[in-house]
Amino acid sequence: MKLLVVCEGKSTEFTYLDGLCHEQGVQDRFAPQLRRGRGGDARVVVQAAINERDRQKRRGEAYEEVWCVLDVEGVEETARLNEALALARREHMQLALSNPSFEVWLIAHFTRCFLWLSSNPKFPLLKKRLLLRLLRFRRI
Repeated sequence: MKLLVVCEGKSTEFTYLDGLCHEQGVQDRFAPQLRRGRGGDARVVVQAAINERDRQKRRGEAYEEVWCVLDVEGVEETARLNEALALARREHMQLALSNPSFEVWLIAHFTRCFLWLSSNPKFPLLKKRLLLRLLRFRRI
């Protein structure tokens, strides 16, 4: 099954999913194409997925499914998220929503955490440590 996955984040989501795509079980069942995000607005991510899907369709190579991976933290993002949800629905796209942020779920894979990370002032440091661990893990 040919999939397009467009990530909101610039590195974390992409790095994690790229590693997952190299697993034999995934390769046996899917042909995923990942696109790195630029961060920011959920609607922009969905629009980037639409553009890539349409570009492939014009080349005669359609995706069977299109997914957008989005963090949905923050009340201030609600209106933009609702627009993105509506646009994705109209375009028959799937959304993978992460709340709290994607990084929090990854940190939970590697260490026990008893803090509310997304609002903790130490979160950027924990995020940096996590990325270093992920990069080291991928080389093994």
